[in-house]
Amino acid sequence: MVKLKKGQEAFVVVDGPDAGRTYRQDTTYPQAPKGYETRFEQIKPKPVPQPETDRKRSK
Repeated sequence: MVKLKKGQEAFVVVDGPDAGRTYRQDTTYPQAPKGYETRFEQIKPKPVPQPETDRKRSK
């Protein structure tokens, strides 16, 4: 997952396989468009909280 680096403005890709796509701040994407990789940073997905189990219960 990637997102735009701080200070990068939103932009629209004008050519290539991603032509016409808009990339904005505070939005995550599966990968950066080809040729624009330096404008993005890798992010780690947030961990999914695990439900707590009560191990002290007995039958």
